[in-house]
Amino acid sequence: MFVIDFEADCGILRSEVTGCWDLPTVQRYADSMVKEAGEATRIEGRLKLLAKVVDRTFASPEAAIALRQMIKTIVSATPDSRVALLVRSSFMKGQTGVHLGGGVEAFESEAAARHWLIA
Repeated sequence: MFVIDFEADCGILRSEVTGCWDLPTVQRYADSMVKEAGEATRIEGRLKLLAKVVDRTFASPEAAIALRQMIKTIVSATPDSRVALLVRSSFMKGQTGVHLGGGVEAFESEAAARHWLIA
């Protein structure tokens, strides 16, 4: 399950994902996210995405790979785009840089994530 909403006051696109994700769920999310990210980028000039992923698991490695690829695609579409992943552990935080690279950072604090997005 996922919710995506745009916070117009600060220009942040916020996403919260929960549950066990399979490939069809990732595809539905990707379809929605591409649309919403495009609109947020049009309004703001760059993407500032806060994705809360603390309560999400994957049903297969393929689903995890598909989601990572979607994030990379969104970030590479617009220079200066930023994606802040709100995670539950320092281990997950460390894995983010290994798998996603530039333009994506992981945070355990929502306040720190928001500060980085707006900077």
